[in-house]
Amino acid sequence: MAQKSKSEIGIQKQGLLHEESALKLIGGDAENLNNNPKLEDMGLHAGNYPNFDIFSSNEICSVKSHFTQDGAPNIQSYKNDFSKMLGSGKPYQDGLSPLALDAKRISECAEKDIPVPDEIKEASQEQVVQFLKEKSVMRIPSDHVESVREALVNDARQLPEKYFLPETPTEEQLKSFGERVQSTGLSSNETFEHMKTGEQNPSKSVGNTVKPDEDVSKSFQVNTETIRKNSVINGHEEPSEDEDYHYGYGY
Repeated sequence: MAQKSKSEIGIQKQGLLHEESALKLIGGDAENLNNNPKLEDMGLHAGNYPNFDIFSSNEICSVKSHFTQDGAPNIQSYKNDFSKMLGSGKPYQDGLSPLALDAKRISECAEKDIPVPDEIKEASQEQVVQFLKEKSVMRIPSDHVESVREALVNDARQLPEKYFLPETPTEEQLKSFGERVQSTGLSSNETFEHMKTGEQNPSKSVGNTVKPDEDVSKSFQVNTETIRKNSVINGHEEPSEDEDYHYGYGY
């Protein structure tokens, strides 16, 4: 049976470190959607929820981490990820736009007792789509936030319609837009240290603890094992009906 390479497993571990760190930083009722037992019947590719990683009563976010070898951010990859989060480049499915499909999934998650932001709990599909256009969040390594915000804001000045902004956005609107890029609570250097030492608990680097340290470590171990099990089905990777690109984090 074919197996993922050590590099691929390492990349997924890197992503899991940032998901666990972001989960703790967000706190409260936040839940990781990936490999979540509540969503087992949704037909997710290798257990990975499309487009987003964490839902809470305050936030819907995508977690990304793209490094160069020296820890610098891969700006273009982050810009691409932010655009994908807004539905760019994705096809209609069953007559639904990418964001409408996301809104439909969010409703399904709420029915499965996954927390969703309070302001969209009783919202229509159109209202959820508007929320995603204006308020979804991308969380990235802490030392990448400022440079990625700057790059996205500069892009939004030139192409505001790409980000569902007014034709001539105000500085306040651009500032608010940039603040949709938030930290996972873990820096690139801390990530390298965790990967190098094999430490499985990033909680020492962040506050707002949700679970005891041993529970977070156990969660990391369980999720890593699930990655291994889900990465290959019947000897090869299964395509996903919902995901049109290979799920990964990159360095």
